[in-house]
Amino acid sequence: VGFILKILYRLGFKGASCMMYQNSRERDVLNKILKNKVPYRDIPGSGVNLSEFKFQEYPPENQPITFNYVGRLVSIKGIGEFLDCAEAIKVKYPNTRFRIFGDYDDEIYKKRVTALETKGVVEYCGVQMNMKPFISEANAAIHASYYEGMTNVVLEHGAVGRPSIGSDIPGIREGINDGVTGFTFPLKDVNALIKAVE
Repeated sequence: VGFILKILYRLGFKGASCMMYQNSRERDVLNKILKNKVPYRDIPGSGVNLSEFKFQEYPPENQPITFNYVGRLVSIKGIGEFLDCAEAIKVKYPNTRFRIFGDYDDEIYKKRVTALETKGVVEYCGVQMNMKPFISEANAAIHASYYEGMTNVVLEHGAVGRPSIGSDIPGIREGINDGVTGFTFPLKDVNALIKAVE
C-alpha cells in the first residue's frame, strides 16, 4: 500500500470505535497500517437470503455437467484460468458445459470467448439480474478469482446445494469446506483447477 494511502487510512479510521473484517487478509493488512490501534471484530462472512436461495435437488445425471463462471470478465476474477480449464476439460469430457455470466471489464477476453463459443467450448450468457435459475441448473461454480472480500458467488451456489471450485485465498476459502462443499486450488494454478474439476 502506498505511503499516501496509508496516511489516508490512518486519518479515516482514527476515530473508529470498531473495525469489522470479512477475511483475515484484509484484517491483517489494515491492522498493520493502523498499528493495531483500532479495535476490530471478524465477521463470519457476508450472507445469503436463504428464503431466496433455497436448496435445490441436483440436476439429473442425463444432462451435461454444467459449470458456472459468475463475475466480471477481467483477469483478476480468474476468467483466463476458467477459459483454459474449459478448453482442457471439454476435450476429455465432451458432456460438459461451461457457462459465463457477467460483463466484459476487459475487452481483451471478448475475442477469445467468442472463438471458444463458436467451437462449443463455452456459452456466454451475459449479465443476469436473477442468477437463481442458472445456479439450480448447474452442477458447480468455478471461482478462480485473485482477490475477494467475501464472495457471494460461492455463498449463493452453496445455499442452493452446489459445490464451488475456488482459488485458495481469503474471501473464497471461508465459503468452501475443502473436499466437502467444494474444492480449493492454489491461486493461478490451472493444472490444479483442472484436476479439481475432474
